[in-house]
Amino acid sequence: MVAYWTAYLKANYPVIYMNMMINCEKGMGDQEEGYNYKVARYVGEARARGVAIQPPCVLRSADDCSVLHKQFVPSGIRFGLSLIKGVTDKSVAWIRKHCREATSFKEFVLACYERCDVDDDAQWDVVSRRWDRRAPSTRLREAKAIPEGPAAEAIKPFMVALEQHDTAIKGWRKRLEDLNRQQQADPAAMEHAQQQLEAAQKHPGVTFSSLPTVVKEYLFSVTPRERRQYARVSTSDMQALIYAGAMDVFDPNRCRMLAMLEELCKQAGRWHKQTCRVEMGAKVSKGPDEAMEKINDLWYEDDEVPGQLGLEALLAHEREVTGCYLSSDPFAPFWKYKQDTPDLVFASDIPADREVDTLVMLERHRPTVVKRGRNAGSEMAFFTFIGEDNTDFEAVCFTDPWANISRHCELERGKIYVARVRRDSRRDGCILVNLQKLSETGNSV
Repeated sequence: MVAYWTAYLKANYPVIYMNMMINCEKGMGDQEEGYNYKVARYVGEARARGVAIQPPCVLRSADDCSVLHKQFVPSGIRFGLSLIKGVTDKSVAWIRKHCREATSFKEFVLACYERCDVDDDAQWDVVSRRWDRRAPSTRLREAKAIPEGPAAEAIKPFMVALEQHDTAIKGWRKRLEDLNRQQQADPAAMEHAQQQLEAAQKHPGVTFSSLPTVVKEYLFSVTPRERRQYARVSTSDMQALIYAGAMDVFDPNRCRMLAMLEELCKQAGRWHKQTCRVEMGAKVSKGPDEAMEKINDLWYEDDEVPGQLGLEALLAHEREVTGCYLSSDPFAPFWKYKQDTPDLVFASDIPADREVDTLVMLERHRPTVVKRGRNAGSEMAFFTFIGEDNTDFEAVCFTDPWANISRHCELERGKIYVARVRRDSRRDGCILVNLQKLSETGNSV
C-alpha cells in the first residue's frame, strides 16, 4: 500500500515527491560516495524530470529543502541550509531568525554576532576578577565606601589587613624613591627595597574568596552587569555558506567574499566588543566607530581579489559542501547533445551485461605500466569520473583502449566527456572502453 501511495505521488506530484526524498536522505554520505551522495542522485533525477533546483540562499532557504510555488502550483525546489556540510543547526536557526534583513555581505556578518548581558555565574566571575585585580588602595577605598549595614559590619574585621597591605606598598615605594634621590645610595639597600616592594605588590592580600558572603553579595549588586559579544555563526560556517552559493544573493563573486571573510569577522567582533563597553558606560580609547570605518573600507575590486578561483574550483568546493552542483551545472551546456542522444544513461545505472554511453566529468586519471602478463610493458590507466547524477565512480582502461584514448583524446580535469563503459562484474567499478571529449557546443572533439 505504501509503495502504491509513493508511486502515485511520484507520478502526479513530482516536485513534492522529490523534495520529500531529498530531505529524507540529507547528510547521508561515506568516504567512497561522498557527502550527500543520495541527495545528489535525487537532485539529478529531479532535474531529469524537469524540476528546477534552486541553490541555497541565506535570505530565502528554510532548514530543509522547500517547495517553490508559482501561481499556487509547485514549480521547483529550494535547497535547504541544513543540507550544507559544516553548517550547524544552531547557526541555521540564528540565520533564519536574525539575518534575514541583511542587504549586504557586511551586514550579514555583523548580524551573526549577539550582544547580551552575561548570566549570573559569569557575572560572579567578573566581580571576583575585578576585586582581585584591584590595587590594595582601590580595594581599601571600595571597602570604606560600603554604606552602613550588614555588609559594612562584615567588612570591618578585614579593614586592618587591607590598610596594612596598602601601607606596606606605599612605605616601600617611598623608601625606594628616597634611596633614588641619594647621590651615593647603598646598592644593597636599593635592591632590598625593590624586592620588598615587588613582594608586597605580588601578595594577594584580602582576596574576593576570603570575603564574607554578605560583602560579596553587596559587591555583586553594585557592579555593572557585564555585556559581551558572541559569534552565533562561526567563520567556518560562513565559509561553507559561501562555497555552497548561499551568499550569492549579496555578491556573485565568491572569491571576493572569501578574501574579505577573515578580516571582516575580526573587525565585526571588535565592533561588537567596543559597542558592549560603550553600552556598559566604559570609556574606550578606540571606540566602535574605528572598527566600523575599517569594515566600510574593506573591499576588493574584481581585478584585485587575491586567490582567484576558476569556475572548476568553485564548483568543486560547492559539490564538496552540498554533494551536488546547484548554482551552475557543468553538464548544462550539453543539453542539446543529451536531447539528440536518448540512449545516454546515468552513471548509477551502468549495467554489467552491455556497454553504454554516459556523460561524465573527468576528476583524475593515472596511467600505469603493466608488470605481468602478455601485455607486460604496455600502459593502462585508472580514471575517476563524476557522473551527471553526481555519482563518483572508478573505471579501469586496459591497454588497447588506453592506447587509442591517449593518442586521440585530450584529457583535462573538470571537462565533460562521453564515456563508453560497462560495469565490472569482478570488482567494484567500471571498465572504460572509449572516451570522447565534448565541446561547449555539444559536439565531440
